[in-house]
Amino acid sequence: MAIFEPTEIVMAEGEWRLRVKRAADVIEYITHDRAMNLADELEAEGWRECASQIRRALETVRRFQAYARP
Repeated sequence: MAIFEPTEIVMAEGEWRLRVKRAADVIEYITHDRAMNLADELEAEGWRECASQIRRALETVRRFQAYARP
């Protein structure tokens, strides 16, 4: 499992979420908890850079949620 494109922060379903493209036709809009689990799974499989990318994006999402409520 790997993330093939940069993670984006988006507004989905009334919340700030991460847009994760995992393959050409697989895009997910994931919550903070799901993103943390995904980062842990990726790191366990050796995809440390992908896990780090998700964690960095999560920090931004957390700041967005604190300052820019939808």
